[in-house]
Amino acid sequence: AAAVGYRRGLQTLVGGMCETDFSGYPDCRDDTLKALQVAVSLG
Repeated sequence: AAAVGYRRGLQTLVGGMCETDFSGYPDCRDDTLKALQVAVSLG
């Protein structure tokens, strides 16, 4: 999604994760999403 958004010149990427799902989906944790935000902003 980030790559497509970049090619289209978009400034915002929206996800529908819920932190309470972290027990089965560790990528829903706030720390993971913050790390992803940093990685995407670096390109």
